[in-house]
Amino acid sequence: MLMLIMTFLLFLSFALVSGMKKRNLLVFFNDIGGKADVKIGQFSVVQSHEGVKNWELRADRAEIFEKDQKALLEKVAVTIQTPQGVQLSLDGDSGTINTRTKDFYLEKKEGPMVLRLSNGYTVETPALSWLNDQKMIVAEGPARITGPQIEINGDELHVAPENQEVTVSGHVQALVH
Repeated sequence: MLMLIMTFLLFLSFALVSGMKKRNLLVFFNDIGGKADVKIGQFSVVQSHEGVKNWELRADRAEIFEKDQKALLEKVAVTIQTPQGVQLSLDGDSGTINTRTKDFYLEKKEGPMVLRLSNGYTVETPALSWLNDQKMIVAEGPARITGPQIEINGDELHVAPENQEVTVSGHVQALVH
């Protein structure tokens, strides 16, 4: 019992130091011999700089693996805010987050993942990664961008929300309406 309490306190300390924010915290501990150190319902991570929220990741469920510094996520929603006021939002069926670097990977089980931008553009891709240090979204696989009067298809996509740069590479096709 003492070990269980110490594990819980260690996790809460880690969460406070790493900037994780939880709402409606529901914690389950695996039985001895289980793989995850902690299971959490309504998991949330907020990344901010100088009091301004850069992005937020929410998951219905997370399994934390402290030794590996990662969490497995289910039913994930992410919102990214650019300095110019453009909001990017996406939902994934599953994913992982590195609890140290805050890099994450999301995917859809069926159909494409849709990244919606508040300026009217959408990106469709099977999966994507967020590289936190570079503040970049990367889709290594087929990607499709649609927006007002344009459609672009390619094999790889890099989106830098802070400076609103999008790079599409590999067999790129563009159609202007």
